[in-house]
Amino acid sequence: MAELQEHEKAGEKTPSDAAEENRKNIQHYREALYGAEEARGKRDAENEAVAEAKKKREESNAKLEEMKKELEEKEKTLAGIGETGNYYGLQRDLERTEWLLQTEATGPKKEKEMSKRAKEIRGELAKSKKAYALRQEVHVLRERLADMATEAKAAHLAVVLHAKESDVMHTKMLKLRGEAETLSKSISENLEKIPPAERPSMNEGQERRAPPRERRQERPVQVTQPRSGDLNEEADRVLERFKKGEKISSEEIQLLQTTGKL
Repeated sequence: MAELQEHEKAGEKTPSDAAEENRKNIQHYREALYGAEEARGKRDAENEAVAEAKKKREESNAKLEEMKKELEEKEKTLAGIGETGNYYGLQRDLERTEWLLQTEATGPKKEKEMSKRAKEIRGELAKSKKAYALRQEVHVLRERLADMATEAKAAHLAVVLHAKESDVMHTKMLKLRGEAETLSKSISENLEKIPPAERPSMNEGQERRAPPRERRQERPVQVTQPRSGDLNEEADRVLERFKKGEKISSEEIQLLQTTGKL
């Protein structure tokens, strides 16, 4: 009782106050570690999505370049053909000219002129046919180019969005790890003020307070029991690390609780 009054006069925490604070801090410590691990998993998943979107963007851009070169070549060929008459109009002219040659009685000179004209029309017709086919190919290629540009843009947007979400999760992970480190130091400081018999268990209230997902993932730890002396020595080493602010695993927390160090 006298020791309790001395703590109160000095404005220090009493062992019971420190023990109660540690009960809360231990729970928050576990939640912070769990939250940090969950954020790390989400960050890694976002990074994988970024890598996949980058690959798709690179593939789309490579196809775009190939299609642009193909379009340039076709347009160059089309320009080389020059102006051509209407294909169907030329076809009608050729049919009419050939019909006149076969049905009308003309002199040698007129027949020669008509034969020459029929030959010219055939040349223009072949040229027009080639130009028409090229124009169709150019039209289709331009549509494909527009679709591929949209696909590349969508892939780029996916890269940006997933990278942004990855940054958010990384920041959250670091924040929670920082909180866990601060809580770890506070727990270590309070341990010095609490008699071993009054120290709260790291597992106390776990089933009642822990988030549902934590309860699902936790599994009983099966440990082959070493000799008592070895167990206590190992627990002492873990406790020293914990007091220095180092993170410890769930198995190590259970070891400290089993040996009465926490």
